[in-house]
Amino acid sequence: MKLAVSEVFYSIQGEGKTTGYPSVFVRLGGCNLMCGGMGTQFNNELHNGATWRCDTIEVWMKAQSKNITDILGDEEHTALTNGANMIITGGEPLMQQNGVELFIDYLKNLYPNPCTLTPFDFAYNTNAFNCSGFVRVHLLSFLPLAPIAMYLYSSHSFFQ
Repeated sequence: MKLAVSEVFYSIQGEGKTTGYPSVFVRLGGCNLMCGGMGTQFNNELHNGATWRCDTIEVWMKAQSKNITDILGDEEHTALTNGANMIITGGEPLMQQNGVELFIDYLKNLYPNPCTLTPFDFAYNTNAFNCSGFVRVHLLSFLPLAPIAMYLYSSHSFFQ
């Protein structure tokens, strides 16, 4: 199984319940919201009445397909062995739910550490995804902007 992966890095978590913890971040590619409006990915401008723009769009649009066993490098494996948390973020991780579940299973066979999944738009995506897979995740961490974004974009025709 493969995942569209934009970047992988080791750092200190800077937000949420696990702030301050050493963490390995896997940023997945793709997002169905296109915060900033359709077209923002081409010219960095706001479109369709958007009032803010995704700050990681240029990163997650450069995703490459990787086998789940090839996503992490030596530095990330070492960090997880030494107790770092795993943070799976995006883009929108729920767009690749089956692969994410397999990746988490793969990690849990190697490391006992907690895994955090940070879907941006859980409310929008739960109709399309099977939530039973979340039993594999230690913590679901939601961005506080997600409900605001859905409110802002709910009146725009490109989301209806």
